[in-house]
Amino acid sequence: MSLDKDAAEGAGARLPTRPADASVKGEVERLRAWAREGRFTAERGQPPRRSPERRAARPLRQRLRNAVAAAATMLVGLPFYALVRLIRPLVLVRLGTITADRIGHFACRINYYLAERALGIQPRAAVDIFHFRPDPTVNAQLATLARRSIRIWPWSRRVYNLFARLPGAAPHLVRIQTEHDHGDRDVEGIQHRTPPGVALSAAEQARGWRELEAFGVPRDAPLVCFHARSNAYLTALYKGTKREPSAEDNTRNADVQAFVPAMERMAARGHYAFRLGAVVETPIETARPEVIDYALRGRSDFLDVFLIANCRFLVSCCSGPDSVADLFRKPVVFTNLSYLEYVAPWLDSLTIFKRYWLRDERRLLTISEIMASGMGLQHPAPFYEHFGVELLENTAEEIAAAVEEMDRRLDGRWQPDPEDEELQERFWWLLEESQLRVHRRGRIGAQFLRDNRDLLV
Repeated sequence: MSLDKDAAEGAGARLPTRPADASVKGEVERLRAWAREGRFTAERGQPPRRSPERRAARPLRQRLRNAVAAAATMLVGLPFYALVRLIRPLVLVRLGTITADRIGHFACRINYYLAERALGIQPRAAVDIFHFRPDPTVNAQLATLARRSIRIWPWSRRVYNLFARLPGAAPHLVRIQTEHDHGDRDVEGIQHRTPPGVALSAAEQARGWRELEAFGVPRDAPLVCFHARSNAYLTALYKGTKREPSAEDNTRNADVQAFVPAMERMAARGHYAFRLGAVVETPIETARPEVIDYALRGRSDFLDVFLIANCRFLVSCCSGPDSVADLFRKPVVFTNLSYLEYVAPWLDSLTIFKRYWLRDERRLLTISEIMASGMGLQHPAPFYEHFGVELLENTAEEIAAAVEEMDRRLDGRWQPDPEDEELQERFWWLLEESQLRVHRRGRIGAQFLRDNRDLLV
């Protein structure tokens, strides 16, 4: 379902109809097509990243260096390919790549590969050799943890690229099933069937608590992590390049100030609330010393991972740190979910989502309307703008209620209302049509459903 094909002229056009193939596989192919076509890059007047125009614009020295490297790869890679095929009846050697440019992608690939290997989805007897793409990675501590559990050989990158072009090489390429077949959605429930595949060492644990002393945090104090997504990180990442945060990125952003009341509520309970973020736009406003704006106070790759690995739970908005929490099997409160059908209930999570405001009619779309129109699939911000739909961020009260519920559930103090189960079942029944829906372990925030019961039609 594309904006050009389905939309009439002008904002506020009638709602579209649901695409015929809204399955997991269909969505994966649709998003890959966007990437292949350089759709959002091209809309900004730039050629796609791998276009002939970009290649021709490279300096001559770089092109010569690439040519020499390619020749060397052929000289080494072809004999290696022949060798691994020859010994395949005895031992299966495979090459793989771990995307490491964004922390969410990085943690996700590590997590799913290790879980699949533990369950035998990946052949345990295979000799799997990986490389990071890019290297150095987005987070040095995650790279350290990955190297302890996964065979990482940087030289394998070019050989992997060669293998990917050779006929009959498929058995020698690692294919992470959850990534390729399910678009990083845990359809098979592999996470709750496996323990964390990585762990901090005793020395790293001791180091982490020592470093937290600088923030006034005593050892083994209860921690709750918070992350509000913005374009600040991608803007900094692409600085000095022709790239910029694309239109599809904006829909997942959220105002960090709306998280502060929940942070303060956790602080009042004796917890330490840490605001995460590699690059952030604004400081948070609070007078409580237990609410720590860590993103602006000496953050590091190491502490980013340590904090999530040791927190009670993470409060986020469907961004990169969520995958780090998944890696360590930590509960997550998902707020500001933009793509309703992408709700991720495979772990012990709570979710509250953005509501869809139809400007011309000055009303909210019901769950049935969101499903029928396909609005709950992944779209760029201009798509919603064209159809006159505004995604409303969760309020501070909604976020605080969901955080309170998670904290009480973990303590065994949660007292549900009699109607809560009925509202839960009603919501999931309305999403029954979605082929992106997977087995359910998580829940939608109880207070959020109570306050929005009118949308459950």
